[in-house]
Amino acid sequence: MKKAFLSSTFTVLSCMLILAGCGSKTGIDAVDNTFEKIEEGLKPKEEPFREDIAGRIGDHLVYSYNLFEGPGKKPTDAEKQDMIEYLEKVDRDLDVDLFITGHIIMSADGSHRFYAKQYVNGAVVEDVTFSTDYNDPKPNIVLLEDSLPPVSDIDTSELVDAASLIPEVIARAETHASELDGHEQKGVYGDYLLVYDAVNDVLAYEFRVNEYSCIRFDAKTGLVLEEKYWNGAISD
Repeated sequence: MKKAFLSSTFTVLSCMLILAGCGSKTGIDAVDNTFEKIEEGLKPKEEPFREDIAGRIGDHLVYSYNLFEGPGKKPTDAEKQDMIEYLEKVDRDLDVDLFITGHIIMSADGSHRFYAKQYVNGAVVEDVTFSTDYNDPKPNIVLLEDSLPPVSDIDTSELVDAASLIPEVIARAETHASELDGHEQKGVYGDYLLVYDAVNDVLAYEFRVNEYSCIRFDAKTGLVLEEKYWNGAISD
């Protein structure tokens, strides 16, 4: 009888340990897990162009590489942890998916302000814009007053493969080498996004080239829609 009791106790404890180790993480564990994924995703890129989707936080948020490695002062590990905690709280109250484009810490009180656009079926909706309401002490990202209303759906099927456009991006950019920022040191480089122009109902791949230049392709046909080249210099 004693042996049977010990065996049953061991079985119950084993099940409890298994259940404790499964399922989604919450609280500090969830933040730490997200932090590890972010650090892994921010390792140096090997290709000249990468999709500007660095990772996901929660169920509704994806974010640009700019969030953690953009121009200016890089956030410390402690600041990253704080940003993740804030965004995970925001995520719980969202009913739309968002693409986080950037972030600042308000100098007046050290509070966070995040900037975002709607994200639907892998496309960033350019004119549906969000930001933190810094008058609300609760973590939030809300639709801006001058934004278009959120889009209900976007058909992103049967699109051109963005990677297949990279050789043309490089070839076109090389013909404007003198107009590209840092070309002599770094050559042609950049990132890209699938974007949706809600006003004109157009899906496009937008390639940001050497920081300040841009080439847009129709995502359904692969045809060039727009080219802009600038080296960042401001003339008087």
